[in-house]
Parts: sequence; C-alpha cells; structure tokens
Amino acid sequence: MNRNDGRKILISLIHISAWATILLLPHFLLRRPGDEGIKISDIVLWCLMVLFFYLNYYILVPYWLTRKKFIKYAVSVILMLIITFTTSRYLALKYDTGNEYERIRKKHSPERAAIIIRRIARGYGIAAVFFNLMTLAVSTSIKVTEDWYKMDRKRKEIENEKLTTELNLLKSQINPHFFFNTLNNIYSLAIRKSERTSEAIVKLSQLMRYIIYDTDKDKVPLDKEIDYLKNYIELEKLRLQQNVTVNFEVKGNSSDKLIEPLLLLPFVENAFKHGVHQTEPCDIIIRIIIDGRLTLYVENPLQSQNNSRGQNSSQGFGWQNAERRLHLLYGKNYKLETEISNGIFKVILKLNLKTNEMSSSG
Repeated sequence: MNRNDGRKILISLIHISAWATILLLPHFLLRRPGDEGIKISDIVLWCLMVLFFYLNYYILVPYWLTRKKFIKYAVSVILMLIITFTTSRYLALKYDTGNEYERIRKKHSPERAAIIIRRIARGYGIAAVFFNLMTLAVSTSIKVTEDWYKMDRKRKEIENEKLTTELNLLKSQINPHFFFNTLNNIYSLAIRKSERTSEAIVKLSQLMRYIIYDTDKDKVPLDKEIDYLKNYIELEKLRLQQNVTVNFEVKGNSSDKLIEPLLLLPFVENAFKHGVHQTEPCDIIIRIIIDGRLTLYVENPLQSQNNSRGQNSSQGFGWQNAERRLHLLYGKNYKLETEISNGIFKVILKLNLKTNEMSSSG
C-alpha cells in the first residue's frame, strides 16, 4: 500500500466517523424521558444529509459553482431543501407525531389538534432544512478550500519550476563568460611568453573541474566555494603586474556552511576587471567574514576610464547575473551595497547561509 492509498483510507475513516457521530450523538445528548430512540425521520434526514453532502461536493460545486453557473447551482440547492422539508414533514406526520397527537387530543378538539400537529410537523421540516443547509455549507466550504489549496500548490510548483529553470540558465551563463575571460588572460601570458602560462593552465583546469563536477548542485560547501575563489585569485595574479597588490582574507568557520555555487565570483571578478591599472599602484582587498551569516567585502580602485560612468562601471554581464540570482534565491533576505568614495569602489554583500547538517553532525 502506497502513501496515497493510506491517505485515502484515512480520509474515508474520518468521513465514516463524522457521519456516525452526526447520527448518534444528538440522540445520546438530547434524549428525553419517553423518547423511543432514533426515529425513522432521523434516519431519513441523515441519509439525505449524506446524499446531498457528496452530491454537492462532487458534482454541484465543481461543475456549476466553480464554473460560475450560479443559477443552476441555486436552483439545485433550493430543490434539495424542498425535498428535505417535504420528506421530513411527511415522515413526521406519518410516524413521529402519534404520541404527540394523543396528548394534544386530550386538551383540544380534533380540528385544533390536527392544526397543532401540522404545525409541529412543519417545525420538523424547518429543522431538517436548517441541518441540511448547514451540511451543504460545510460541503461547499471544504470543496472550495480544497480546490484553492490545490490551485495554490500547483501555482507554487509552476513558480518553482520557472525559478529553477531561470537559475540554471543564469548559472550556465556564468561558465562560458568566466571561461572566455580566463582564456583571454592566459592568451595575454602566452603572447608575452610568460613562464607562468603553464601554471595558469593548471589553475584553469582546477577551476573547470569544480565548475563541471560541483556546480550542477543547488548548494555546495562554502569551503569549496572559497577554494574556488582562491584559485581564481591566484590565476588572476599570474597575469598582474608588480604594481597590483591583492589582499584576500577569510575570517570565521566555513566548514559547516552551504552556499549557491559561483554566487560570489562576479563581485570578485569585477574588482580585477575595473581595479587594475597597467602602471599605477593598485590595491585590491577581498574579505569574507562568517559569523552566523556571510559578509563579502570587496574594495578596488576605480580607474579613471571608468570614473565618468560611476557605478555603471560595475554593471557588466556577470554583475547583473549575480544580482538576478540573489533576488531569485534570497528575495529580501540579502543586502547588497555599493559605494564610490575618493576613487575607491566598495561592495558589501550580506546574506544568511544554511548549515550543512551532515558535515556538522560528523
């Protein structure tokens, strides 16, 4: 028996228990001395309630009410209430008012007693209509609520599928973008016939191994992501001039944290793209602080050719890609700040990280 079968059996048992309670509980709680027990009219009313509940649940609500065929639905409900009233009144007159008639007959004339009995039977009918109306209301509420939950769940599933598709597309776009940039760096080393060319190729192979084998996951250990950034920075250093200083620092425990792959790279890559000058001294500062959440701090000089464009100098493909991923993954649960002051461009990214439970438990 699978999970769905078990769920169906459980729901069936709940329905059976509820209907049994509706039939028996009023008799035991409201029983008066001299009552004969459950009457024929009680059983028939109970059967009508069960019939109309499921008729409304499975046919009237889904086929008429939810499709805005309100007149047909209203006519159907009125017809069910008329059947309820007529049946309950008839049964009360035929089976359930005999004792009442004899008692009333002793105090009133036959004509007057008959009027009173009809009045009592009408009261039975009105009570039956009220109970059946409540039954229909409960049936409608359950069905409408159930359909709303199903539609909401389906909508969320579609949104999640769209989100996953877009995230995968954004992630896949990073790889060729980064790969081409790195190949250009290695090409520049090769043109200069630098002894570092072979070392750069080895670093690139390590980076590509991470991209191919690890970034297909939704999240990766933060340790691996930091190692990836270290290799990237070392690869960038191979092509830099002596006038460029890179200060990379990690503070805090990253061993039990998870992060989306390649999420930090565009901000680091941006510093090398816009913060390096061929002759002027350049200091690039990259700090990662882990203290319950992750803070990435990147600082680089903004070269004169980019100063006129201000913050737009950072708005390249990789940066826009990273901002879009942050928005999709974290919504309002992240903070990204940029600042330009005295020719220095600063980036501060703060976001909460999930804990790698397997790693922490080990």
